[in-house]
Amino acid sequence: MLQGKVLYAGGWPLGLHSPSATVDIYDYASGIWSVAALSVPRMYMSAASAGPFAAFAGGLAADGDSDVVDIYDARSNKWTTSRLVQGMREGNAIGLQNTMLFYGAGKVQMLNAATLAWTIRNHSAEWAKMATASVGGRYALFAGGIGCPGNDCATVEIYDEKTDQWYLTRRNLTMARQYLMGAGGKHLAIFAGGINNTHNSTSTTDFFTLSDIEIMG
Repeated sequence: MLQGKVLYAGGWPLGLHSPSATVDIYDYASGIWSVAALSVPRMYMSAASAGPFAAFAGGLAADGDSDVVDIYDARSNKWTTSRLVQGMREGNAIGLQNTMLFYGAGKVQMLNAATLAWTIRNHSAEWAKMATASVGGRYALFAGGIGCPGNDCATVEIYDEKTDQWYLTRRNLTMARQYLMGAGGKHLAIFAGGINNTHNSTSTTDFFTLSDIEIMG
């Protein structure tokens, strides 16, 4: 949801053999659907929103991994394009109050919603198949995934938008796993399910409260 609008972009339409460029936009206030187009057809993108902007980054295009970012401005109903430093697909993304974070290919590429300028944070481990959640509009949490010693990760990394600082939580997930799901709200982040290092599904659920996050920082 972005200022009363919901956007569905790209993907691989049933029965076709190439990615789609279609963006379906639903305006909640008017109840009207409209259609736009990505600058490059692709699937497996990462999407996030902050301020008046929604960004659809990377993904798989017909010629391979894409570095294209399509940015939608809900105020003007206009689109612009930008570029990732490195193309990626199946990454993770999340939006805070003023920052959109795209995590993949061993980097976090961060788009400022006020300036539309990029900053980059490099990583030694190429995490993937993790879960994301935001808490209080200030904290972005990245949990689990693969890329740690032993492959599956139990770590939870936090970005604090207010201080522009990153840190690992003092408490890990109770079980290292990938393909888990994340959800966050004003005071709480939840990471549930996933596949453990024996390739079995799990019902394990971890809770991180706002107090936990602030203490861990």
